[in-house]
Amino acid sequence: MSMREEDVHNATRLSDQVPEEVAIVDPEDAEDYISQLYERGERPVISVPKEYEAALRTGLRARASWITGLSLLVGTMGRNPYLPGSQDRVFARLKDISRSAIHARFTGPDKAFHGVIVLDGPIMSDQFEFA
Repeated sequence: MSMREEDVHNATRLSDQVPEEVAIVDPEDAEDYISQLYERGERPVISVPKEYEAALRTGLRARASWITGLSLLVGTMGRNPYLPGSQDRVFARLKDISRSAIHARFTGPDKAFHGVIVLDGPIMSDQFEFA
């Protein structure tokens, strides 16, 4: 089932104390931030285009990224999920994942952690909670 942007916002906000946008440059600080979110009950959210919903419901493996030769399984924590333009997307929260399988990803011109995470995979369908 697809969710509207305001529903995604409500579903992924842990509290008003989680900033809308994080920008953490230090890798250790980013991992500490993820650990704090995890300890408070937040889990990664994955978003995929609606046309890939069936694939999401069968589980996920790392896929090729825009960087040649690099395969990643990415999601978000501590921020709203990826919502490009008016694209209809499906969202799933990982309800069953260990903290050790979640890693900070440093992106953007500032090469900072902005709430994008890399996940160790594969991820089985029973690990997801669908909205």
